[in-house]
Amino acid sequence: MNHFRKKSLATVAVVAPLLIATGCAGDQQNLARSETQTEATQPIVTEQAVATTTAIANMDSYVSALSDQQSEPDQMQDEVEPVAETVATDEADQTSHGSMTDEALLLSEILGAVQDQAEIQAQDDANVVLPPPPQLLFQFGFNKNELAEADRAALQQHGDYLRQHPNYTLIISGHTDNRGPATYNQTLSEQRAQSIANLLIAAGVPESQLQVNGMAGKVPRVSPDNWQENRRVELLYQDSMLANNQ
Repeated sequence: MNHFRKKSLATVAVVAPLLIATGCAGDQQNLARSETQTEATQPIVTEQAVATTTAIANMDSYVSALSDQQSEPDQMQDEVEPVAETVATDEADQTSHGSMTDEALLLSEILGAVQDQAEIQAQDDANVVLPPPPQLLFQFGFNKNELAEADRAALQQHGDYLRQHPNYTLIISGHTDNRGPATYNQTLSEQRAQSIANLLIAAGVPESQLQVNGMAGKVPRVSPDNWQENRRVELLYQDSMLANNQ
């Protein structure tokens, strides 16, 4: 636009002197004439000056109109383009920010779900109480107070369970058959129960978790005449916390 203005002004600068020179030339010719013709030629000079002024005015108007037409599209473009760039930038920012937010939320949900599941599983594992080993009765030979070698592996399971559940107390009750003196049977039943306790203590069970009782032959398991079945040690688990609250 500036280039067009400069070109237009240069054109005016060239045309105007020619028009003025033409007028001046006409004036010089008229002055060379006799004074008697001055009054006759005066209207012609005036008419030429008016034509020159009108031409210059029309040229300025034309240049101004062209300048306005050229400036309007440039101004409109200057006004529109920043808006388009701003919209494009905002859309790009929103797209980028939205995708990052979705990814972060998804990752957070996954990690949160895994952590929650792990916590729930840990709590469930802590709340689950496994049952004690199944074998709760150990038999003894006639007049014997030592556990048979075949039963020691089963007793070891009880030792492991007691160490893992320190809130449990194991009640160990020794029994005999109904033959023999009551005093002897009482001592023998206590010895049988204590032999079980000693094996558990040797396996690492605190003595505080064990309670030893001798019942002699007063509580037969089956018929009193079934001597082999009644020579035994029975185990009974008790939750010490529940027992203390009762």
